[in-house]
Amino acid sequence: MDVIVDKDPNSIDNIVELLSENGFIPIYENGRIKAIKDRGRDIRIDLYTRDEVGILSVEEIIKHSLKVKILHNSKEERYVRVAHPVHLVIMKLMAGRDKDYEDIINIIESIYGTTDRFFEYGKDILNEIFSEDHILNLRRGLENLMGLHIKEYGENNKHRLRK
Repeated sequence: MDVIVDKDPNSIDNIVELLSENGFIPIYENGRIKAIKDRGRDIRIDLYTRDEVGILSVEEIIKHSLKVKILHNSKEERYVRVAHPVHLVIMKLMAGRDKDYEDIINIIESIYGTTDRFFEYGKDILNEIFSEDHILNLRRGLENLMGLHIKEYGENNKHRLRK
């Protein structure tokens, strides 16, 4: 999971405090908090400041973000804004790690089902960010990634597919 925070130390401190109350511990790199990890599960939340997001506009990410209720130890309800899945896919593509590619596959499969539906439901956001040619290249890249995943799944699960 990735979180964009203000450069204001109070903003970062507030996030760390809230997540610490819910079982997370901070991870430091070069003297600053870079991520927060869940003590009991394999969940890591990478923290980014507004100037670390890359080609995406923070304003656009916030504009399209989704409000999600989070678990909290107190009785009051708490909410956070999370990046729209289309923005998340783009950020994961920019990071380009193997885990990011796995996350992209999971996002597309679990939320949209297919790349066609990803592009259908994400077209307004994608048109704000990319030219038509870039969107076409993105489509080809994601279809290739999903195709490789399906091929690999089939190879690893032939015994299930024969039934």
